[in-house]
Amino acid sequence: MTDHYAQLDLEGSRVGTWEFTDTECYRLDSEPRRGGLHHYTAADQDALWTLLGEKNGWYKEGPTATFHRLDLFAGKFHRRMARPEQPGRGRDNIWYPGEAEERTTIAKARGQLAVLTRKLEELCQTVHPEGTNLDVYGHDIRNLLILASTEVEAHWRGVLTANGQVLERPNTADYVKLAAPMRLREYSISIGAFPWLGPIAPFGNWGTTGKPTQELAWYAAYNETKHDRDGQFPRATLRHAMEAVCASVVMTVAQYGLERALGDGSLLIANYALVDTPDWKPADLYTPPYDAAGWTGVPFAF
Repeated sequence: MTDHYAQLDLEGSRVGTWEFTDTECYRLDSEPRRGGLHHYTAADQDALWTLLGEKNGWYKEGPTATFHRLDLFAGKFHRRMARPEQPGRGRDNIWYPGEAEERTTIAKARGQLAVLTRKLEELCQTVHPEGTNLDVYGHDIRNLLILASTEVEAHWRGVLTANGQVLERPNTADYVKLAAPMRLREYSISIGAFPWLGPIAPFGNWGTTGKPTQELAWYAAYNETKHDRDGQFPRATLRHAMEAVCASVVMTVAQYGLERALGDGSLLIANYALVDTPDWKPADLYTPPYDAAGWTGVPFAF
């Protein structure tokens, strides 16, 4: 059996990457790997951990651990899912190793998000987004809600398809599978043009009650007003349209990282700020490849 581990220092920062088999372990990020200073052999894994110094503080698991088993081997990543190289939080703490293959997809997503942002700002020049005004509804607001929500659906379907899911008529029972691996519930967004508004967490409780459509108020409103405009027109509120636009921001960032998703130095990245971001665990980390094979995308096991 072979496993890869991230080695952390006592402050929780990653300082090394190790490969373990049943009888040996060595650091992948140092040369020489075998036969070098960081190469150990023993009769079995228990003896290996003892040799490393487990009894003196080099623990395999728990909150004070210095070694953490990685979910993915070095050089592996899940398609269209951004993750960090270091544990913890941070607006710049995630990136996507497969971005070169997704340049066209990223450009299209960024272009569509620019359209959504422009339409939202135009609406808010007529209806000031504050207080009870957020519950105003109308045709242009409904159109933005529908456009932003279908963009989020496109992201959802794209991620599932990239990871090998074959879906003829997907719905939120399928889409909600993304909430946990992409840590969508942990993101919140502030909009620079409206600093008086609090952070928006468009996926705040998604996947927590077994009712994935109703858990997203903006998405439920989109479904209702799309299928029954006359009866559900009041559901197409400015609040829900704004949440749907922020959901599109979160989905783009969660796939490609902040700078790649919004464009370093662009108006988009200036307009949206990540207030809350996922607390990534050591097991979640992406690890650079240490051989000529380079990065390889692997499907997420939903």
